[in-house]
Amino acid sequence: MNSAQPLLDRLRGTPSSLRYLAVGATCAVVNNLLLIGIVFAGLDYLRGLFVVSIPMLAIGFALHCLITFEAKPRLGAFLRYSAAILINYPLWIGSLFLSCDVAHLPIYVASPLATLFLFLWNYLATHWAILRSVGAAWNWTVRPTDPS
Repeated sequence: MNSAQPLLDRLRGTPSSLRYLAVGATCAVVNNLLLIGIVFAGLDYLRGLFVVSIPMLAIGFALHCLITFEAKPRLGAFLRYSAAILINYPLWIGSLFLSCDVAHLPIYVASPLATLFLFLWNYLATHWAILRSVGAAWNWTVRPTDPS
């Protein structure tokens, strides 16, 4: 039995949408903490985004497969997930430019604000990447174990 199994057993019956919110929030917090830490360490936010993206792709994909969808991680799904998530980086860069460089907000305010703007995109893109269905994103009651 793997170490995550007791957690997964407690989550059985929980709708995928709630699981997505939990995993998405976890990824958003980790992503923001990493970016804020990198900027405070002296790297600018643009280079920091690229540094943060690498571990976050692996972390996000693994958590969504394991917890959100209870799906077996597959290379094709990872490639779709990576493409979908990487598409939002230009949007995040633009929102950080507007927040940091134009509005002069500090990174610890700008990064979480930018994350909120991208949450819906990530929600839809993750459903498409792992389940190959954007329609499943709108069903807030479906559980990962429900037949498609």
